Amino acid sequence: MPQKEILTGSIGQYGNTKKMVEGGSIYDFYIKEWAGVDPQNGKASWYKDVKDAAGNVTGRTTTTNQNEASFYFEGSSLPDLYGGISNSFSYKGVDLSFLLSYSLGGKIFDGDQPMIMHVGSAPGRSWSKEALNRWTPENTETDFPRLSYVTDSWNSIPSTRFLRSASYGRLKNLSLSYTIPRNLVSKWSLSDVRIRFVGENLLTFYGTQGLDPEQTVGGVTYYRYPAQKSYALVLNVSF
Repeated sequence: MPQKEILTGSIGQYGNTKKMVEGGSIYDFYIKEWAGVDPQNGKASWYKDVKDAAGNVTGRTTTTNQNEASFYFEGSSLPDLYGGISNSFSYKGVDLSFLLSYSLGGKIFDGDQPMIMHVGSAPGRSWSKEALNRWTPENTETDFPRLSYVTDSWNSIPSTRFLRSASYGRLKNLSLSYTIPRNLVSKWSLSDVRIRFVGENLLTFYGTQGLDPEQTVGGVTYYRYPAQKSYALVLNVSF
């Protein structure tokens, strides 16, 4: 397996998921790399470097001991491209306007997921539905480790297991209105009647369920409220 490039000139690790290095970016993720579940015993596993006597990296292997797992640079939280598309249209009393925002590239570390991906070490805490497919002696081909109240409590440490793509598109707002012709409303002694539908965050195009992709530039979410979907029907009447 080809080796991942690791920057040199270390300054220090911070925030559990980043590391400041000479020539690097403060937005580069520096975490352990998930290797899946060991089918033989159901334990979580990670990659670690194999070194020769001189300390040179010669390859990689896997380990179920998180203290032995190596750290790697795993991409940036910064997007490659972001922006928005907006427009408005009018035709025979119908008005339509919208804003579609997007972000392409970058990664997000889902800090909420470990809270519900534990293996029994957090009594009273909810589980993700993935726990239904956990490792058992009869179900060895899975990506969810075995349940263990004591020995495997660290299986949800920060790793690429919880690193997601940050690319998304979102219909931020939409406004659709219809103005009834004046020759009709004048019969009711009115000068203007408009019916309008307005909505915010109506649609989100994103590949990871349960995670709001619109995060801070640091790319780490932890108990952050997601963008709320809202809509309203408005009637404007002028006399």
